[in-house]
Amino acid sequence: MELKGLMSEGDQMIGYEDGFYALSLSKPLSNPQGILNILGGTIKISKVLSELRFPVNTLTETACAVITHRILEKFASSSSKIVYGISVHNLHAKSENILKNSLKNIKKFLTENGRSSRFVNKDFQNVHNVIVVQEKMIDKGLEASIIKIGEKIYITETVAIQDFESYEHRDFNRPARNMDSGMLPPKTAQIMINLSGINKFDSSLQNKSPVIYDPFCGNGTILCEALLMGAEVVGSDKAEKAIKDTQININWLSKEYELQEPKSYIFAKDINDLKASDLPDKIDAIIGESYLGPRLLRKPTLEEIAKISAELETLYVATLKKLAELKIKCPIILALAAFRDKFSYRYIESIPEKALEFGFTIAPLSPKKRSSLIYDRPDQFVAREIFCFQLK
Repeated sequence: MELKGLMSEGDQMIGYEDGFYALSLSKPLSNPQGILNILGGTIKISKVLSELRFPVNTLTETACAVITHRILEKFASSSSKIVYGISVHNLHAKSENILKNSLKNIKKFLTENGRSSRFVNKDFQNVHNVIVVQEKMIDKGLEASIIKIGEKIYITETVAIQDFESYEHRDFNRPARNMDSGMLPPKTAQIMINLSGINKFDSSLQNKSPVIYDPFCGNGTILCEALLMGAEVVGSDKAEKAIKDTQININWLSKEYELQEPKSYIFAKDINDLKASDLPDKIDAIIGESYLGPRLLRKPTLEEIAKISAELETLYVATLKKLAELKIKCPIILALAAFRDKFSYRYIESIPEKALEFGFTIAPLSPKKRSSLIYDRPDQFVAREIFCFQLK
């Protein structure tokens, strides 16, 4: 759904299988790494070199020819040793043989063409993303992938890889962190921003300077990620400490990433006391994570979940009512609490109904009846249920 939020007219999602998406874009990506740096839910971007109909009897031979041609083309003006790697996805039982034979055959072909080379696949396994970064394979090498998506097989070249070091830096090294108030990861903040639809593949926030408002800014994760995208930000929170933490983190981010005069306005106010006059005339998206309940160090009982849910329901309904009263007609992306129950979730059930009652529409973020998107980790007791609301 994050990818759909960035798609413009003419862009199409043409396939999906097991975590891999195939997109047809109306314009080529002018800066793939720049786009990937704002895609919290995407690890890698690859450019299609060849597209085949599944099944393919001569897949290994075809893949070797395509990849060898691209390697020789990319390094035609270089005499240095060529570093390459291959990853195979969604071909299951066939993957090991295809990968091993492809690596060996390509090395043979390159030798026949007078080129010295080495592949980085350890023990003939797929290339780890860390290796792609360490070997600088986007610019100085080449990682190719053979990916089955639906009824197609795509032979691709990696053109961007997730900057995991930057995410870790922003997450763990920011000076103001508060475990008790919740720690929204930067990746999740990016996903929420992109779900609003204000960013697009064919442009950037820097070209538009949208205004993003977070009514529960906490320690400023959403605002910081929006600033990195080039947005102007407004944030509020009922806790004075949260306002101080947010400003500390914004100041830190501005220095670390050399942001030029980031535009931010942060103030202390409970959302229930908020007035339209507290906010700028123009707001392009409201994006925030509400209170998720007390910090849980063990799995809660059903009775505890019921008690916490009742308290959160009162809070969330009041929030929706206030946002409706403000009459701001823009996408509203909210992360609310849900509770993990083995392989399912226990939701604050009344939220969709109350949202409709207050005059909101709910954009479908998933095919599920509630239209919400769940974000959590297996070791967490509390999940984030993300909604996209908008006033009619």
